[in-house]
Amino acid sequence: ATHQAGELHGLADGRVRRNEWKRPTGPRYGPDVWDAAGARVAWIEGHGRKEADAYVADVASGAVYRVTVDGETKWSPALDPTGRRLAFLSADMTVYDNTVMRRRVRVLDLATGVAKDLPVPGHDGVPGTLGWTPDGRQLVYELRGGTIGGIYAQTVPPAAGGPADARPVMPELRPKERTVAWLASPDAERV
Repeated sequence: ATHQAGELHGLADGRVRRNEWKRPTGPRYGPDVWDAAGARVAWIEGHGRKEADAYVADVASGAVYRVTVDGETKWSPALDPTGRRLAFLSADMTVYDNTVMRRRVRVLDLATGVAKDLPVPGHDGVPGTLGWTPDGRQLVYELRGGTIGGIYAQTVPPAAGGPADARPVMPELRPKERTVAWLASPDAERV
Protein backbone atom coordinates (compact mmCIF):
# COMPACT_ATOMS: atom_id res chain seq x y z
CA ALA A 1 0.00 0.00 0.00
CA THR A 2 1.16 3.51 -0.67
CA HIS A 3 0.93 6.01 2.20
CA GLN A 4 1.46 9.74 2.42
CA ALA A 5 4.81 10.96 3.71
CA GLY A 6 5.02 10.94 7.45
CA GLU A 7 1.90 8.83 8.00
CA LEU A 8 2.25 6.83 11.21
CA HIS A 9 1.22 3.18 11.53
CA GLY A 10 0.83 1.20 14.74
CA LEU A 11 2.54 -2.16 15.07
CA ALA A 12 1.21 -5.14 17.01
CA ASP A 13 3.67 -4.58 19.90
CA GLY A 14 2.62 -0.93 20.34
CA ARG A 15 5.59 0.61 18.54
CA VAL A 16 4.96 3.17 15.82
CA ARG A 17 6.58 3.00 12.39
CA ARG A 18 6.82 5.93 10.01
CA ASN A 19 6.26 5.12 6.32
CA GLU A 20 8.05 7.20 3.77
CA TRP A 21 6.09 7.93 0.61
CA LYS A 22 7.91 8.42 -2.67
CA ARG A 23 6.16 10.27 -5.48
CA PRO A 24 5.67 8.28 -8.68
CA THR A 25 8.42 8.78 -11.24
CA GLY A 26 6.13 8.69 -14.29
CA PRO A 27 3.05 10.60 -15.41
CA ARG A 28 -0.08 10.14 -13.33
CA TYR A 29 -3.75 11.01 -13.49
CA GLY A 30 -4.88 14.36 -12.17
CA PRO A 31 -8.09 15.11 -10.24
CA ASP A 32 -10.36 15.83 -13.21
CA VAL A 33 -11.07 12.49 -14.86
CA TRP A 34 -14.76 13.22 -14.00
CA ASP A 35 -16.67 16.34 -14.98
CA ALA A 36 -18.19 18.47 -12.19
CA ALA A 37 -21.63 16.82 -12.49
CA GLY A 38 -20.25 13.27 -12.52
CA ALA A 39 -21.91 12.71 -15.91
CA ARG A 40 -18.75 11.92 -17.91
CA VAL A 41 -15.48 10.16 -17.16
CA ALA A 42 -12.29 10.14 -19.27
CA TRP A 43 -9.26 7.90 -19.50
CA ILE A 44 -6.26 7.13 -21.67
CA GLU A 45 -5.83 3.60 -23.01
CA GLY A 46 -2.47 2.38 -24.28
CA HIS A 47 -2.11 0.31 -27.43
CA GLY A 48 1.60 -0.39 -27.32
CA ARG A 49 4.79 0.80 -25.71
CA LYS A 50 4.06 4.50 -26.20
CA GLU A 51 0.85 4.67 -28.21
CA ALA A 52 -2.37 5.74 -26.55
CA ASP A 53 -5.79 7.15 -27.30
CA ALA A 54 -8.34 9.05 -25.22
CA TYR A 55 -11.81 7.79 -24.32
CA VAL A 56 -14.84 9.43 -22.72
CA ALA A 57 -17.85 7.60 -21.30
CA ASP A 58 -21.34 8.89 -20.57
CA VAL A 59 -22.27 7.58 -17.14
CA ALA A 60 -26.06 7.59 -17.61
CA SER A 61 -26.14 5.74 -20.94
CA GLY A 62 -22.93 3.75 -20.56
CA ALA A 63 -21.86 4.87 -24.06
CA VAL A 64 -18.09 4.91 -24.61
CA TYR A 65 -16.51 7.26 -27.14
CA ARG A 66 -12.99 6.91 -28.54
CA VAL A 67 -12.21 10.60 -29.09
CA THR A 68 -8.68 10.30 -30.54
CA VAL A 69 -7.24 7.89 -33.10
CA ASP A 70 -3.75 9.31 -33.60
CA GLY A 71 -1.97 6.86 -31.27
CA GLU A 72 0.38 9.55 -29.95
CA THR A 73 1.77 9.41 -26.42
CA LYS A 74 -0.80 10.88 -23.99
CA TRP A 75 -1.22 11.10 -20.23
CA SER A 76 -3.13 12.83 -17.45
CA PRO A 77 -6.58 13.35 -19.02
CA ALA A 78 -8.76 16.08 -17.50
CA LEU A 79 -12.37 17.00 -18.29
CA ASP A 80 -13.39 20.61 -17.86
CA PRO A 81 -16.13 21.20 -15.24
CA THR A 82 -18.88 21.17 -17.91
CA GLY A 83 -17.63 17.94 -19.51
CA ARG A 84 -17.41 19.71 -22.88
CA ARG A 85 -13.60 19.77 -23.27
CA LEU A 86 -11.00 17.10 -22.64
CA ALA A 87 -7.40 18.14 -22.03
CA PHE A 88 -4.41 15.84 -21.84
CA LEU A 89 -0.65 16.06 -22.00
CA SER A 90 1.06 14.80 -25.13
CA ALA A 91 4.61 14.61 -26.43
CA ASP A 92 7.05 12.77 -28.62
CA MET A 93 9.18 10.70 -26.25
CA THR A 94 12.47 8.98 -26.93
CA VAL A 95 12.89 5.49 -25.58
CA TYR A 96 16.30 5.35 -24.00
CA ASP A 97 16.71 8.48 -21.90
CA ASN A 98 13.00 9.42 -21.44
CA THR A 99 13.54 12.77 -23.16
CA VAL A 100 10.21 14.51 -23.73
CA MET A 101 10.16 16.38 -27.05
CA ARG A 102 7.41 18.63 -28.46
CA ARG A 103 5.61 18.73 -25.11
CA ARG A 104 2.12 20.11 -25.33
CA VAL A 105 -1.28 20.31 -23.72
CA ARG A 106 -3.97 19.27 -26.18
CA VAL A 107 -7.49 20.57 -25.57
CA LEU A 108 -10.19 18.69 -27.46
CA ASP A 109 -13.71 20.12 -27.85
CA LEU A 110 -15.78 16.94 -27.54
CA ALA A 111 -18.85 18.43 -29.27
CA THR A 112 -16.97 19.54 -32.40
CA GLY A 113 -13.93 17.23 -32.43
CA VAL A 114 -11.63 20.25 -32.84
CA ALA A 115 -8.30 20.03 -31.00
CA LYS A 116 -6.00 22.91 -30.03
CA ASP A 117 -2.42 22.45 -28.85
CA LEU A 118 -1.00 24.69 -26.13
CA PRO A 119 2.79 24.72 -25.71
CA VAL A 120 4.41 23.69 -22.44
CA PRO A 121 7.13 26.18 -21.40
CA GLY A 122 10.81 25.33 -21.40
CA HIS A 123 12.58 22.43 -23.05
CA ASP A 124 13.32 20.01 -20.22
CA GLY A 125 11.46 18.43 -17.32
CA VAL A 126 8.32 16.29 -17.44
CA PRO A 127 4.81 17.81 -17.27
CA GLY A 128 2.20 15.92 -15.27
CA THR A 129 -0.96 15.99 -13.13
CA LEU A 130 -3.13 18.14 -15.36
CA GLY A 131 -6.28 19.74 -13.89
CA TRP A 132 -8.82 22.48 -14.70
CA THR A 133 -9.58 25.49 -12.53
CA PRO A 134 -13.20 25.43 -11.23
CA ASP A 135 -14.28 28.11 -13.73
CA GLY A 136 -12.91 26.12 -16.71
CA ARG A 137 -10.75 29.00 -17.94
CA GLN A 138 -7.31 27.65 -17.09
CA LEU A 139 -5.40 24.40 -16.92
CA VAL A 140 -2.93 23.80 -14.11
CA TYR A 141 -0.06 21.33 -14.31
CA GLU A 142 3.18 20.48 -12.61
CA LEU A 143 6.50 20.58 -14.43
CA ARG A 144 8.92 18.22 -12.65
CA GLY A 145 12.65 18.47 -13.09
CA GLY A 146 14.47 20.59 -15.61
CA THR A 147 15.55 24.18 -15.26
CA ILE A 148 12.09 25.75 -14.75
CA GLY A 149 10.21 23.14 -12.71
CA GLY A 150 7.13 24.26 -10.80
CA ILE A 151 3.36 24.66 -11.02
CA TYR A 152 1.95 26.38 -14.10
CA ALA A 153 -1.46 27.81 -14.95
CA GLN A 154 -2.30 28.27 -18.61
CA THR A 155 -5.30 30.15 -20.02
CA VAL A 156 -7.45 28.10 -22.41
CA PRO A 157 -9.62 29.64 -25.13
CA PRO A 158 -13.35 29.06 -24.48
CA ALA A 159 -15.24 26.30 -26.27
CA ALA A 160 -17.11 27.14 -29.46
CA GLY A 161 -20.89 27.62 -29.29
CA GLY A 162 -23.26 24.72 -28.96
CA PRO A 163 -24.61 22.56 -26.16
CA ALA A 164 -22.17 21.45 -23.49
CA ASP A 165 -23.86 18.05 -23.26
CA ALA A 166 -23.59 17.26 -27.00
CA ARG A 167 -22.54 13.73 -27.86
CA PRO A 168 -18.74 13.50 -28.34
CA VAL A 169 -17.50 13.36 -31.92
CA MET A 170 -15.69 10.11 -32.70
CA PRO A 171 -12.99 10.53 -35.35
CA GLU A 172 -12.82 8.12 -38.26
CA LEU A 173 -10.14 5.44 -38.03
CA ARG A 174 -7.73 5.86 -40.94
CA PRO A 175 -5.17 3.02 -40.77
CA LYS A 176 -3.14 4.20 -43.78
CA GLU A 177 -2.58 7.71 -42.36
CA ARG A 178 -1.84 6.33 -38.91
CA THR A 179 0.75 3.93 -40.34
CA VAL A 180 2.45 6.73 -42.31
CA ALA A 181 2.54 8.91 -39.16
CA TRP A 182 3.90 5.98 -37.16
CA LEU A 183 6.69 5.34 -39.70
CA ALA A 184 7.57 9.05 -39.80
CA SER A 185 8.01 9.16 -36.02
CA PRO A 186 11.40 10.35 -34.70
CA ASP A 187 11.36 7.32 -32.39
CA ALA A 188 14.08 4.93 -33.55
CA GLU A 189 12.28 1.98 -31.94
CA ARG A 190 9.23 2.47 -34.17
CA VAL A 191 11.28 2.85 -37.35
